[in-house]
This record gives sequence, C-alpha cells and structure tokens, in this order.
Amino acid sequence: MMDVGLHWHLDDPTSVVDPLILGIAKDISLGKDEGIIYNRLGAPEEKVNNFKFEIYDRSRTALTGTIGDGVGGGWDNSSTTGLPMPAAAIGIVTVGDVIEVESEQVVLKAINRAGNTVDVWKRGQGDTTAATHADMSAFKIIGKAIHDVDLKNVESFAEQTGKYENHTQVFVETIDMTFTDEIQARKAFEERPQLIMEALDRMFRRLSSTTILGRKEVGTKSPQVPATTAGILHQLSDGGGVRTPLRYDATGVSDPETVLKNALISIWNQGGNPSHIYINPANKRKYDPLMDQFIRTTRAEAGVIGTENGTAYMFQGKELPFVQDQDMPTDRIEIVTENKLRKGWRVGDILRGPIQEPQNSSRELRFSMQGSFFIVAKGVGVDHIDCFNVNI
Repeated sequence: MMDVGLHWHLDDPTSVVDPLILGIAKDISLGKDEGIIYNRLGAPEEKVNNFKFEIYDRSRTALTGTIGDGVGGGWDNSSTTGLPMPAAAIGIVTVGDVIEVESEQVVLKAINRAGNTVDVWKRGQGDTTAATHADMSAFKIIGKAIHDVDLKNVESFAEQTGKYENHTQVFVETIDMTFTDEIQARKAFEERPQLIMEALDRMFRRLSSTTILGRKEVGTKSPQVPATTAGILHQLSDGGGVRTPLRYDATGVSDPETVLKNALISIWNQGGNPSHIYINPANKRKYDPLMDQFIRTTRAEAGVIGTENGTAYMFQGKELPFVQDQDMPTDRIEIVTENKLRKGWRVGDILRGPIQEPQNSSRELRFSMQGSFFIVAKGVGVDHIDCFNVNI
C-alpha cells in the first residue's frame, strides 16, 4: 500500500489527501523491497508553505579532541604552561575542564585562544602519571574542577544553530484519454480508475526514489530550472555548510560486521542513539550468514526452509532492525534515528488529482496527478551516520 497520509499531522481535516487518491493508493501492489523507506517516514513537525523551507538543528559538541600543534609538536612530560592544542580543540575547552590524555589527567588553568595553547595547574592530576604525549593524541573532557575564586575566569559556552535550506519538488503524472475512452470508461467503470492507478503507481515509485536519492537544487527563473528536494542520502552526507554530517568511510573494509561496528561506535561517541539500518537488499544478504551459528529449529518450524532471515543487528546490547529498500545504493549504508526523518507535502499543494488540464480538442481529455513534495532530516551530525564507499 502506498502511504499518501497527511501533509502535516496537526493540520485541519481539509488537509487530508484526495479521497480518490487515498482509495486507489490502497490497491497499489508494491514490490518486496519497493518504497519501504518512503512508507516508513512520518509527517513533518512543522508546516511547509513555501517553495523553500528551513531546517534548524542545534549542535551537540563532542567532549573530545586532540592535543598538539598538528605538525609534530606534542606535550612533554613536565610542562604546565604553553601546551599546544589545535584550534578545533581550543574551541571546546575552558578553564576548569578536567581532561584525560591517554592515562594522564590534568585540569586546565588558562586558555590562550590566540596562541592555541593551554596552561594546567599540575601534571598528573589525581595520582595519574605525567607523561609525554605525541602530537594529535586524543583527549576527553571528563569533568570540571575550579577554585571558588576562579569562577570569574570560566567562559560560557553555547551550542550553535545550523540552518539548512531545502526545497519542495513538484511531482506530476499525466493521463491522456479521448472522448471515446471516457464513454467506454463510464460503461465499464474501470478504464479511467485503471489509468489513475497506473499514474499513481509511477508517481509512487518516483517519490520512493527521491526520498532516498534526491539532491537539492533551488529553482531559477532564468535559466528556467525546476527546484528539487534533498533526499536522505544528500542531507546525511552534505550539511550545506551549516551542518557537519557524521560519516564513516568504509574504503578497504571488506568485513560486513566491521562496517556496522565502527559506524555505531562513531555515532555513539558523538552522543547519538540510532534506531534503524537502511540498506540495499544485496548488502543485507551479506549479513545473513552471521546468524547461521545461532539458528535453533523446532520440529514445528522444520517445515520452513531457509536460514537467511536475519531482521536486525545487535551490538553491545543495542538492537537495530534492518530496513531493506531497493533504491538504496550498494555503496551506502545509513544508520539512522528514524523519527528524525520526515516526508511531507507543501501546504496548499498536497498530492491530489486527477485534475483536468487544458485539452487540444473537444475529443481529447487530459488529467494530471500533482503535488509538491519534500524531505526533512533533523539531527544531522549527531543522530545519523552515513557509511560510504561500502564494498562488502
């Protein structure tokens, strides 16, 4: 069944899609892995009433970074002043931060944001051991510790809002009939509904593909270029300069399980808690053999043959269902927080039809199914991770 739903789940009853479309959509027969992701996505949380709209995301700064100057200069085992840090790391620390570098802990005393260095109160805080740390060694902020009189030196820190602009995309399918066809349809009560169903089926398959593969383009008048909406893959891999996507490069990783493990560790470290794995059916079959060693078959179940029926992946106690969709490329796997992904129709331009179009003659009839469609992805950079260059 094709999901044509509401364009906005809090809108008034008149925003329900055309009843004819709703009825015919129920009779559309889908392929096994066709339109799965499209059908799973819910309505957006906000109205979209223009050809372009904005998605707002708050950043969630990771409490991790690296030390050193990036050109070979790390930390020695005794200095307490002028310890180098990259600019990116300097941007997330402040006075009083307790950081752990390898096995050593220190408390930051002062931050030199112009020179990209920090001072610490002592080396080897809390009976840890002062040590030499190579350039680009990782650190983690594990707490906060200050003297009462140092509160005035602690700088505030605010997360940032990213504004991502996307566009609605006009979808249309046309139906051409002659006057004679119309007469026959009235007699048989089937020809015109059949043509509508076929048009809706074609539109649905295009909507399903756009949901995953669509790329953003602003419409222009001169030269005339239609607007297109950014689908899931584009939004989760291209932040548009305002959102930093979380990505995992799977180049050279041939083991299917390693791809998922590494990607999940990356998103968990960022603070995300994803819910599903979007995957191409061919790639999904690469994970099925992992379950062979756990199969137990009862006598009653023995009549069902086939072991490649894994439905989810579990790692470190977290279970994520596989969502197979034929429009997912084989070189991409998306680990997503599904409730942060939405689809919808522009206010005043929801999916509707058949609408009679201008005709060439009184003996010709022309109808269209049409609407303005869009995709919303929130939580980019935290709640989803894009695995690319997958070759498992």
